[in-house]
Amino acid sequence: MRFIGYSLLLSLPFLSLSAEEKDLIPCSWQSKMRANALKKIDKTFEFLFPYATLLYSVDISMPPQIFYNPFKECHLFAKEHGYFSEETPLVGKVTTSKEDIQKTMQILAFIDQKLTGEHRFHAIGEVLAKVLGYRDLQKNMELLLPAFSLKEEKKLILYQVDQVFNLWGGMPAFGLVPKEKGAASPLLIFRGTDTSLEMTRGWASILSDFDVKGPGFSVFLRIQPELHDWLRKVSLNGKKTQVLGFSLGATLAAYTVLYEKDLVSDNMSEPSMAFSLPGVSLENYNKWNALEKPPAFSVCLSQGDFVARVGYLFGDLHVCWLDAPMRPIEAHNALTSFSPKSYIAPGK
Repeated sequence: MRFIGYSLLLSLPFLSLSAEEKDLIPCSWQSKMRANALKKIDKTFEFLFPYATLLYSVDISMPPQIFYNPFKECHLFAKEHGYFSEETPLVGKVTTSKEDIQKTMQILAFIDQKLTGEHRFHAIGEVLAKVLGYRDLQKNMELLLPAFSLKEEKKLILYQVDQVFNLWGGMPAFGLVPKEKGAASPLLIFRGTDTSLEMTRGWASILSDFDVKGPGFSVFLRIQPELHDWLRKVSLNGKKTQVLGFSLGATLAAYTVLYEKDLVSDNMSEPSMAFSLPGVSLENYNKWNALEKPPAFSVCLSQGDFVARVGYLFGDLHVCWLDAPMRPIEAHNALTSFSPKSYIAPGK
């Protein structure tokens, strides 16, 4: 894949189509059936788990940050490629199209230019974990991505897929390194739960969610030696790795940060990041609390999501919400930073 600059990324067809033109794109009956089924299941969960019972505690001594996103390009991406999309779902849905990788890079370039501060950082993290992690990335593929940093660098960096890990049964994780040595931190992205039940990797993913040792823990222990070798290798270039994940992938990211703490980023401006993660076992929670100097690890939960109610959470907790209450599945999968208005506050 050749190097693609900002101007070319932002001129790709996705962002240039009008809303009227997009309405003419046909949706497959499978996509419509999937979206309608998910919405019905979410309504059932809403009945079983009322919103008021799924609220996480926030630090009321600090007012929440309010993120405003006025950009229609972000709103359209969330609508057309979100988890409930009837068109081309990219959040939490595995696809093999190279065009979907281009769309992901394109929206990353857009938010890198348009958003600022923690809003920009949160949005980049959401797309890397919830969207890019579900693309069919291949070894040696080149990707143009923003620097995943709280510093306002506003530049794209050419990464190469250095390693595709087979965690178990085809469940992947992706090790990315910048082509230019030291240009940015390496990235390790764990894919979240994959519900492709026609594929072995989907069954492996779902079974990992119900691991009696904690979601994904047996899978992590299986792959840890390989992860350790890769993390050690890429750290020789001067920067330690930032680890990202969403859902099951977020818990795998948490185990990596905990057990490979000396090889992951300890830079507070370049933390590892996890979204909507299931909690870990009490043993691993206590292991984290016993660390004298824990690595930089940011955890983002959404009000209304029941997944993190199971187990224990560690790291620098943050809680996100919108003006309108979100149903459980919606809260778990939403690109909250793409909403016109969202809130984020420290969690407790």
